[in-house]
Amino acid sequence: MPGLGTTRIAWLALIGLQLVWFGWLAPSESLGRLGGTLFALVPLLLPLWWILRLGRDGLVIGGMILLGYFCFAVVEAWVAPSVRWLAMAQIALITTYFVALLAIRRRGSGVDDESSE
Repeated sequence: MPGLGTTRIAWLALIGLQLVWFGWLAPSESLGRLGGTLFALVPLLLPLWWILRLGRDGLVIGGMILLGYFCFAVVEAWVAPSVRWLAMAQIALITTYFVALLAIRRRGSGVDDESSE
């Protein structure tokens, strides 16, 4: 069953996918190689430390950020056949992240609970 390590792996794999997608295989036409890569990476890098520490709030905020990436990937998979496989890989990684979050929540795993409920 997926868990904390899976969320971390999925997040790091998404960072790698953005580097490969926008930095190498299909750079942005309007922003260029560097601009497109930075535009795709910065939101993933902002909560990186928090997610690597596996803080509960960081994992949830990471999930909120990934909702935008999920929407982008669905649109790209629908309209751009040349990058469809990259978009499907992104959808799979984001789905893995959310399934792992759900598994953590259902198990009541001890992700650093800052509040006593």
